[in-house]
Amino acid sequence: MSTENFFSNSYAAFGTTVEINSNSKAWLESLSRYLSLHLQEQGTGTKAGIKLYLFEVDPGDLDGGFMPPLPDQAFKEREDVLLVDRPVPAVHYTRDGQKWVNYSGYGRLWVDSARGVAVAVRFTGCGVDPLYSDILFGFNTLANLFLKMGLYSFHASCVEVDGKGVLFTGNSGKGKTTAALALALRGCPILSDDRVLVGKNQGAYFGASISDVIKLRQESINQFFPELDLEKPFRRLYGETYYKSGWSGGTLKYTPAVPLSKVVILQRTGSGQSYYERIKPARVVGDLFPVTLNVHDPVLLGSKFSFVMDFLQQNECYRVFFGTDMNEFARQIKKLARE
Repeated sequence: MSTENFFSNSYAAFGTTVEINSNSKAWLESLSRYLSLHLQEQGTGTKAGIKLYLFEVDPGDLDGGFMPPLPDQAFKEREDVLLVDRPVPAVHYTRDGQKWVNYSGYGRLWVDSARGVAVAVRFTGCGVDPLYSDILFGFNTLANLFLKMGLYSFHASCVEVDGKGVLFTGNSGKGKTTAALALALRGCPILSDDRVLVGKNQGAYFGASISDVIKLRQESINQFFPELDLEKPFRRLYGETYYKSGWSGGTLKYTPAVPLSKVVILQRTGSGQSYYERIKPARVVGDLFPVTLNVHDPVLLGSKFSFVMDFLQQNECYRVFFGTDMNEFARQIKKLARE
């Protein structure tokens, strides 16, 4: 695929080069702002290990050779609905380790994780806010492509306490973002509030992140973090506020990578008090697996299952009873991390 007429950026990330090409300069610049990757100078000569192509086209131009055509119905994996500005029906296909998603009236995505290559097509005039494209076609797709580098995507938040990473996992609504922000606003660098890339180096596990954007609902800000109303938001969209750590003037410190040592599942107490107990790794499975092992390719599912199980065996696991007093919660997590 020729990139002669594309706009292009290259980034250094976790031992490889990420190359993003697009026929839309505005889309490339928007995604670059969302990411936290280090931009490289053009012409470094470094071969990219991960490549993402972004096309903005008219709906009638979709079959212009941008990506391999959709497989036939025998390879259809599932159907669901993407909830953005409007409900968008989506059909997922998998064949030979490759993945396609056709988003009705919005666009299409093709991903080959083994080769580290993906192509996303967005329709002009689709009526979907560009921020969702940055997240869905950009951030989420790149996170999946890092599988080529041995980094598995976990649905979790993570902060650094005294040089070690504390990973909070569980289903939506468990308080992952609230937990991470409570510590971040008390001096602990934040890695991610939702998606952590986990890898292994010389027998030790580490967490990594490719964006410093954090998302909170306004009711959480009002209840727990009113000081964030003084911060410049990255975006506000449908009752959710996005903050970028790099814009916070030091209020929110960001770290792109951290060695991991603790895994935490959260249980709300409804009172101000917070406390914790150490648990066996098997007791984390019910919270971690539904959101992190959402993989339909059987080969990838098997490798990720083995990776996650070994990760849990090698890291201390805790249940934290999560109260509403953020100072007390942060104190308990710092105590836990230092044990």
